Amino acid sequence: AASLSAAAQETPKKGGTLIYALTNEPPHLNIAITTDLNAQQSATNVFSQLVRVEMDGSVTGDLAESWEAAPDGMSYTFRIRRNMQWHDRKPLKAEDIRWALPEINMKYNPIASTGFAAVDTIEAPDEHTLVVRMKRPFPAFLPWSLVNQWIYPKHIYEGTDPRQNERNFRNPVGSGPFVFKEWVRGSHILME
Repeated sequence: AASLSAAAQETPKKGGTLIYALTNEPPHLNIAITTDLNAQQSATNVFSQLVRVEMDGSVTGDLAESWEAAPDGMSYTFRIRRNMQWHDRKPLKAEDIRWALPEINMKYNPIASTGFAAVDTIEAPDEHTLVVRMKRPFPAFLPWSLVNQWIYPKHIYEGTDPRQNERNFRNPVGSGPFVFKEWVRGSHILME
């Protein structure tokens, strides 16, 4: 018992391997278009969001390094981090976010149907700025409308049905902290 207690108090170490058991095989890894818990648990760290809500309820930037709301609540301006890349090494720009929010999330994500109902337009005036313009003020927009609104690469998904894109089933390309490596159905999903 004493050695177990001492081991539990050790300082966590970076690196290593985490093995996580799922209850079922996910149908695919496009978490922007599903509420499937196994897909969410598998791919959450492969993809990025504009902002994240931490466990303590605080809002932190993910792709956005900063943001501001207009005093009248009719627009939100996000400054996108510079030098961001997709896992295939192509640059991630504000245009990817501008495209992914209406073309994937607002069309297919059940959470977005409510959260984005007050959104009028989403603009990317330059590579590092995203502006969301509202039809009417919606105080819950930031952060709650942006939670679980995952950003997918325009260069891979544009011109396809995002629900059927082959990258959902093999070799997904995200921008999160983990890179997809392999999926052996019925066995494992490996990410680094």
